[in-house]
Amino acid sequence: MQVNASGSSTSDQMLTLLITQLKQQDPLNPLDGVEFTSQLMQMQSLQELMEISEAMQALADRGRIEGPLSLLGRRIAGADAETGELVEGIVEGLDLGHEEVILHVGKAQVRLEDVVSVSASEP
Repeated sequence: MQVNASGSSTSDQMLTLLITQLKQQDPLNPLDGVEFTSQLMQMQSLQELMEISEAMQALADRGRIEGPLSLLGRRIAGADAETGELVEGIVEGLDLGHEEVILHVGKAQVRLEDVVSVSASEP
C-alpha cells in the first residue's frame, strides 16, 4: 500500500473521493450503475497496479542486496576507492549505501562497479 506525504494511503484517498462524489451527486440525476461499476473497477485496477509496483520494487531491492552479499568470502580484484590502485583479496564485509555498494577487502574499499574479477577464495 502506498502512503503519501500526509500519511494516508492512496486507496483511502480514492475511497474518500468516491464517497464524496456519492454524497454530492444530484439526487434527480444519480450516477448510473454502469458508470459507478466502471469507477469501482478503475479503482481496483489502480490498487492492483500499485501492489505490482511495490512487489517489483521489493524484488529490485532484494536483488540489489543479494548480489553483493554473494561476494562475501570471495576473492576479487578491483580499483581501491581512494587511491585507484588495483587491489586483490577476499571480500570481508560490505556497506550498502543509498548510492553505491562498497566492498571491504583487507584495509581497502572497492566500489562494486570497480570490481574487475571475481573468483572462489583459496582454501
